[in-house]
Amino acid sequence: MPIQNELLYSTAAYPSMYIYDYENALLIKNRIAPALTQANLMTQIWAYDHNIDHHRCPQTVRDNTSVNTVAWHCYSGGWDVLSQSHASNPTVLQYMTECWTPSTSPWYNAAAFAM
Repeated sequence: MPIQNELLYSTAAYPSMYIYDYENALLIKNRIAPALTQANLMTQIWAYDHNIDHHRCPQTVRDNTSVNTVAWHCYSGGWDVLSQSHASNPTVLQYMTECWTPSTSPWYNAAAFAM
């Protein structure tokens, strides 16, 4: 599970909170992971869960925690980020957890982003 959807986005339009990459890593390392362990839960923590244009954030989390999975959204940026992330971290799993195409496009266009 990611700790928050789109943690690098904050708006007054709905409940949200901006969390910097180093805060994210510290929160996972010092609070969330120990709490899950203490509760005897096997829940996986996923890093990031946001757009591919801010790839430094999941790398900071991976560098400072035991998180081994990254969740991405298909918006903003080039797909080479996914290949670069895999090259730097070949054992880290990557999932595309959110993708949207406009109603004027065929629904199957979203598949092109994830495949």
